[in-house]
Amino acid sequence: MVFLLALFIVPVMYEEELEDIVRKEIDEKVDAHVAFDHLTVSMIRNFPDITLSVHGLTIKGKKDFEKDPPASIKVLPLHLL
Repeated sequence: MVFLLALFIVPVMYEEELEDIVRKEIDEKVDAHVAFDHLTVSMIRNFPDITLSVHGLTIKGKKDFEKDPPASIKVLPLHLL
């Protein structure tokens, strides 16, 4: 019972920290303007894998790619093993 409860509570507890880490890593590693609305984390949807979903993702190029149209993704689910 405690294990099932943890599957729901743990992702919610660390969602903000994960969001900060993802934003920082994107800023350091991607040479583009990247923004997203929020992240959701689920340990239930694809158990035993963790699903990290990026909502409202937009990517706009810099320098040579500035004139290209931006990419816009409503939801990007990432399955972490």
